[in-house]
Amino acid sequence: MGFYDDIFELDAVGGRYKLLRRLGSGAFGEVFLADQEAAGVPGLKFRQVAIKLFMQAYITSENAQKVFAEALLLERLAEDARSKGEPVHLVTTFDLGILLDLSATPFVAMECVHGSLEKELACAPALPLLTAARHLRGICAGLKLAHGHTPAILHRDLKPANILIEKSGFLKVADFGLAIDRYQAFLSSGNAGTISYAPPESRSSEPASPAFDVYSLGIMFLEMLAHCNPLERVLNELGTDPREIERTLDASQARLAELRDPLDGTPLTDRLIELRNAPGAQEIVRRCLAVDPARRFANAIELDAALASLEADRFIAPLREPVETGRERAARLLQEAEMLLKQDRLQEAEDRLAEVALLAPREERRYLALSRIREKQDRWREAVEAQKEANAIVAEGRRDRRADPVLIERLAFLYERSGKPLAAREVRRSLES
Repeated sequence: MGFYDDIFELDAVGGRYKLLRRLGSGAFGEVFLADQEAAGVPGLKFRQVAIKLFMQAYITSENAQKVFAEALLLERLAEDARSKGEPVHLVTTFDLGILLDLSATPFVAMECVHGSLEKELACAPALPLLTAARHLRGICAGLKLAHGHTPAILHRDLKPANILIEKSGFLKVADFGLAIDRYQAFLSSGNAGTISYAPPESRSSEPASPAFDVYSLGIMFLEMLAHCNPLERVLNELGTDPREIERTLDASQARLAELRDPLDGTPLTDRLIELRNAPGAQEIVRRCLAVDPARRFANAIELDAALASLEADRFIAPLREPVETGRERAARLLQEAEMLLKQDRLQEAEDRLAEVALLAPREERRYLALSRIREKQDRWREAVEAQKEANAIVAEGRRDRRADPVLIERLAFLYERSGKPLAAREVRRSLES
């Protein structure tokens, strides 16, 4: 049962939002898909939005103006960036206020993005280091606009559910300026997700700084690599005594800052081979998760610069004690890339193929997948080149030194689409002969 199960009895919320279905719920409220109707014209759809209704225990009609102030300020900054043609990694806020026809419930209406990092982590294996780093840079791009403002605007509730992903793979940060005291909310709700991304200072009266968000980014980085939030495992085993919770979290976060398992103290690099092989990435995680905020990256701008430096080196380091052979890893990455390609998640598929290139440079499936990616991107000449390479590799493995007829026909098709009908004809003649 949700907080607003009777809401669908209303014809329209706020006089202009027709709720369609529930998209998700959390400790602080629920999100619905809604049609926004044109002002003064009932039934005339203007656009589709995601509308978030807050539990009044946390955001009331009395404090809503203060809570929404940062969200409004950030939207003005984002709109200024959009007007300059700059990419903005933030979910657009269309409207916010108090719904008088729903017991004065505070709400925010935002652009609707159906994908999220939470959904990706729920249905996919742990992400490769390069993909995780690229995701983290996308999140930093959204935070940089806020952290660079004077005074800095903080998110304070960064977690995978608030990182939305468009079909193109473009990341957008949601729920800026709408955070509440997560530690107190955790104690009252028992929802581990409300505190498992928060830094140690969330449990004290110490003023928050952009380093608060940096800690949450470090936790998400580890979660992408390990396919689990290490602190959530700790919280799920705790009782309800606040003193026990604080003691346990203090010890667990101290271990995590040293890249040790928060439960048993074993090195995380024993299990995370990609992190083990990337000492630069280890240092980034350590700095993000430092117990002392002053030892972390000061803000998302500094963190993004560090990630850019590592990404330029492609995180390559000498392999030590591999858990799987290079051939096995290449086969797994290829399978993941082909699955992502079917889902039109092209950038993630290409990330997998980039890693395959390091392990098996003459793998025809990699070139075939790359050709299909370029085809979907309408980059026909590059699709042709990748297909030609795949055909050549297949031919090398055959006694008659001829490519597979299906691959030859595909190459002819790609030549046609790239505006080279004569080349397509020559390719088909070779098939006939």
